[in-house]
Amino acid sequence: MTVETCFHYLTLSAEEIAQGQTLFKCCPPIRAASNRDALWDALLAGDIDFVVSDHSPCVTELKKLDEGDFMGAWGGIGGLGLGLSLLFTEATKRGVEMRRVLEWVASTPARQVGLEGRKGAIVEGADADFVVFDPQESFTVRLVISLGGVGARAQADLLVPRSQIRKSELHFKNRASPYGASSLFHSPS
Repeated sequence: MTVETCFHYLTLSAEEIAQGQTLFKCCPPIRAASNRDALWDALLAGDIDFVVSDHSPCVTELKKLDEGDFMGAWGGIGGLGLGLSLLFTEATKRGVEMRRVLEWVASTPARQVGLEGRKGAIVEGADADFVVFDPQESFTVRLVISLGGVGARAQADLLVPRSQIRKSELHFKNRASPYGASSLFHSPS
């Protein structure tokens, strides 16, 4: 048996989600901070094997942001491009090294699906799939969402600690993502 969890369950908590914020709708739903902490404990203990994105983007209209309609809203979290940064930010708060994060998102999943030696590591003979990641850099994502075609706009920032680099937008086709919808990540003082 293998067990996985997702970026959003390790970085978000129900207490930080305002009523009617359909950007956060997923299944199972985001739970309390105590549940998030229990997931981290299980991950650190090796009871959870790896972390996956469960990337499920949609066009903004399907999230029903202007209505706050959880029953009618698309269920899924978009934000694959932010996953490593989000996970690293939370792992760093818990004293977890990047080596361990990479095991959760690369080498262990590759082994699970029979791609060890080809994927999940930078080794001779493996596919050249890699990301350049600077743990000293950080960025702010400014997300502007048009609500229901009525011209109303919502704006929010995602702050990932350590520097002042600003990204003006998310670089995915469908930009409805809860990671830009709250200020869960604050620059240290």
